[in-house]
Amino acid sequence: MAERIGEISAEAVRKLRFRTRGPSIRVAARIEAVTAGAVRAVDLAPVKRPVRAAEVSA
Repeated sequence: MAERIGEISAEAVRKLRFRTRGPSIRVAARIEAVTAGAVRAVDLAPVKRPVRAAEVSA
C-alpha cells in the first residue's frame, strides 16, 4: 500500500491503519484516490485513547 500511495513508508501506513497518527492533507488525498474513495480522510483521524488513572497520578 505504501508503494501505491507514494512518498510514505510501510511503517507510516501501519500507524495510519491502527490510527495512532493521522496523515497529512496531501497523503490523505492520495489515499482517497488510490482506494477510489473507499478510505476517506475522515476515516484516518487518529483515535484519542482514554487516559487511565494510573497514568495521571504518575
